[in-house]
Amino acid sequence: AKYTAYINSQNIEDERNDDYHDGAIEPLRDALIGLRRLLPALFDDDSMLADFGINKDIEVDVDKLIVQAEICRDHWADLCDPTMPPEYAPVQGQLDAIAGLITALLDAREAYAEAVRDREIAQNALEISRETVNHEERRMFNWYRGLHTDPYDDYWTETPWGKASGGSGEEPGGELPEIPDAPTGFAVELRMEPSPFMLISCDEYGEHTGFDILRAETPAGVTEPPEMPGELFFQNTGLPLMDGEINPGIKYWYQIRARNGEEVGEWTEIVGEEYK
Repeated sequence: AKYTAYINSQNIEDERNDDYHDGAIEPLRDALIGLRRLLPALFDDDSMLADFGINKDIEVDVDKLIVQAEICRDHWADLCDPTMPPEYAPVQGQLDAIAGLITALLDAREAYAEAVRDREIAQNALEISRETVNHEERRMFNWYRGLHTDPYDDYWTETPWGKASGGSGEEPGGELPEIPDAPTGFAVELRMEPSPFMLISCDEYGEHTGFDILRAETPAGVTEPPEMPGELFFQNTGLPLMDGEINPGIKYWYQIRARNGEEVGEWTEIVGEEYK
């Protein structure tokens, strides 16, 4: 659905772009270019071109083109107040049209800008959804890969990625890092010097960019781990970690998982330590 919305917004942006450039900018430029030729031919004199703002080449830059056109429109309005000079009758239609062409250009520009904004919103939504899809795809990919020691064995041709890539074993899309392993040797130890703190450590944790840490509290003497909170107690980039926010008579329980970019590993077992 996100991809379809993005494609639709892209198509609308292309249409609005055509309307803006081919349907609004070019008609206004062509009209001014035409007047720049017609007026001197009509009066056998080009001195009036400066009053109409078209004595120089018609601008390519849109903002400058609009300024040129507005000068032409305003001077024509002044000439026609209170009545149109009869000598301008042969070019009345062309001069009258300038005001409408300016309005059409401004409307088309706003419509195009709105289409660009809508496309950018749809594109961002698509990229966010792709991150989620690629995340789950990567998990499934790692599960398949773990079934055999050689990811390019014959079984690979039966996986979704093998079928999509002619059995070549191409990995799924999305430049996501590997899911980190769960830390091993997770331990919590009370230290009293220089002041009381819990030392949180582990032996191995593989490739990672940081850790998520949960903490819960129970009275001292509790032996069964409590239900861990849903919110993280702390995030850090490495272990060991010293937790100095502790009080006597409390047992502190911890659980950690490794993080590698957007990928997270499995939680460790829950480990508790008392501050007696």
